[in-house]
Amino acid sequence: MKNEDHVSTRLVRYGTQVTSGDVRALGQFVLQRTESALKDAPAGSAAGHTALGLQATVKTLTGQLTAYLLSPADPESAWNRLARMLAIDSAWNLLIEAASPWSRDPDYDQERWQRTKLKESLVMAQIDAAKAGDEQALEWLKAVPDSVGQPA
Repeated sequence: MKNEDHVSTRLVRYGTQVTSGDVRALGQFVLQRTESALKDAPAGSAAGHTALGLQATVKTLTGQLTAYLLSPADPESAWNRLARMLAIDSAWNLLIEAASPWSRDPDYDQERWQRTKLKESLVMAQIDAAKAGDEQALEWLKAVPDSVGQPA
């Protein structure tokens, strides 16, 4: 999985397309807006607490995504590669949700900042399992979309 440090012109549709540049740009987008909210919120207010909580969440997600993108997957383990891809998909989609209240903001990149889809991660894992002759893994992978409630 490439870890390009810039924001690509390709649309993000799968976790394998997320770059550290995307993570940084989207994280900073949200943090700038929460800083504005904190300046306007009275000390100790519910709005201030909400903004602080969102900031902490965004910082955690961007940290996790950066770590996932910087650490290469174990080339010998299809399961580790799948777990890494699913973690990237999940954390990216949570970061997208955190930014969603500002999705109509002119600085929000509506074309690029999209929820990722599980399909590519599952297809890649199925290919790995098929190459390894792992029938049990293939059966499990076919059931994953139903268990997470997301179309593959």
